[in-house]
Amino acid sequence: MLFFRRLIHTVQHLNSWIILGLTILFVCVSSNIIYLLERETFPTLFDGVWWTMTTMTTVGYGDFFPISVAGRIWGMVVFIVGVSLLGVVLAKVTNVFTRYYLLKESGKLKYNGKGHIIIIGHSQKAIYAIEQIVSTQPKQEIVLIDDAEKSPVSHPHVHYVRENPILKNGLDEALNQANVQQAASAIIFADDEVSNPLLADGKTLLITSFLEAKVPHITTIVEIQNEAFKDAFKQCKVDQFLLPNEMIADMAVQRAFQQT
Repeated sequence: MLFFRRLIHTVQHLNSWIILGLTILFVCVSSNIIYLLERETFPTLFDGVWWTMTTMTTVGYGDFFPISVAGRIWGMVVFIVGVSLLGVVLAKVTNVFTRYYLLKESGKLKYNGKGHIIIIGHSQKAIYAIEQIVSTQPKQEIVLIDDAEKSPVSHPHVHYVRENPILKNGLDEALNQANVQQAASAIIFADDEVSNPLLADGKTLLITSFLEAKVPHITTIVEIQNEAFKDAFKQCKVDQFLLPNEMIADMAVQRAFQQT
């Protein structure tokens, strides 16, 4: 028992590709051995493969089973070693998918597509804009940049990138992660958590100027709270302005599609 515990512990710490290779090798070897041991019980090599897989997965249909002593001994080896190997493989695969999901939810995965729409700033207007985009253009890819710990939107075509405000170059890293160079357009919404319109526009202006300096060719659609800031935004070469009104999210979506 101690030997098998050590064996399983050793296998668990091997590279995933090595474990997968060992599992495939074991299936091939086991299938050939049972085929050679009992030709009458296993007429073809595929029958040996079928029996090995049903044994390793503990399904045990019972349509094929060894009847000789040598065959049954090998069957016990397959059950002990094969089940252990396959269990480790399945655990590794599950771990990969779990890790991918956690990274995606926390906004740590890089987006590698192109022609997407980047939305900066999580607000009710941003959520509504995303809903409008996915309802009118179901295949349109969207990258949402925000500083929330988890993605506020769950949709297969919405990719989340977290901007960490603690980091000095948080926005720069977030834009790189969002593949901003290949984006079709960017919509920047005013921060709803900033109650003062002047401060909200000041924050939006900083984001816009940084974005335009980094990617001059991108189409930018910006929401401003106070028209007095319009000239300042014009100097940043903003393509479209969104002034406060009830249809602001609809306008943002329409103008984004006009530029794609």
